[in-house]
Amino acid sequence: MANKDILDKIQKLLALSKSTNPSEASIALNRAQKLMAEHNISSQDISLNSIDSQKYELKSYFRSKILIGTLASIICKAFGVDYFFNYVNSKPRGVTFVGNKDRMEIAIYTVTILQRQLEIERATYKKEHEPELKKRIDKAIAEHNATVKALLNHPIFNSAHDIMFDIFSDEDEIEKRITKKVKYAFNKELNLFLEGWLCSVNKKVIEFALSDNEAALISTYMKKNFNLTSTHSRKRNLSTAEIEAFKTGQIRGKDGFNLYSAVNGSEGNRLTFKDE
Repeated sequence: MANKDILDKIQKLLALSKSTNPSEASIALNRAQKLMAEHNISSQDISLNSIDSQKYELKSYFRSKILIGTLASIICKAFGVDYFFNYVNSKPRGVTFVGNKDRMEIAIYTVTILQRQLEIERATYKKEHEPELKKRIDKAIAEHNATVKALLNHPIFNSAHDIMFDIFSDEDEIEKRITKKVKYAFNKELNLFLEGWLCSVNKKVIEFALSDNEAALISTYMKKNFNLTSTHSRKRNLSTAEIEAFKTGQIRGKDGFNLYSAVNGSEGNRLTFKDE
């Protein structure tokens, strides 16, 4: 019998030891104590058995560290769990949630629903901004071409006109680079839009009433099972377009996904989904 199975059996016996039938309670307690002695299991081990961990990998376009952290914070707030980042080659790929195993399933389900809704919001935002994105790309290419033309016509480059022309003549490659640069900036704005959306969702979440005892168990479980190190966030300088995208996300997030986490441990969770 695996150690986890033993812990589960001991927990069941301890639950039976609270029976109103004195004989049944006594037998269950004796069996639980015997198993604990045989397998050198402490009371803390029994308590920690109520805590579990589960990895969740997010899709590639949601792997911004701030975006992942914002999403994970909503889950932690709603279900009284904790989390840490999962890294691959120093890049965040998802999170591991740690908390009461009875709430873990609904917590993971909610992440899935949130990610699904984020996909819808992301696709909608991209479609709305397709014409604008094309204009930005065309404008950037036009500005580049105007700059190149001005340089080629400048007296200082007259003697090296052919060399300069060769440098700037690969129009297809240059346009690809410009398009990539503009799309990169747009994707940053897109992430800020999603962050704003999540921030509004977070404001509507009722914080789970996590007991001090369970919080301590989660902390002990994480220290015992994972070698975690602290990370430091860097200050971001946002462009005007990024700030506007964030504000748009906040406005959109005021409607849509609603998540209610019951207070005092009651599992009366209600999930509503924007397109239901």
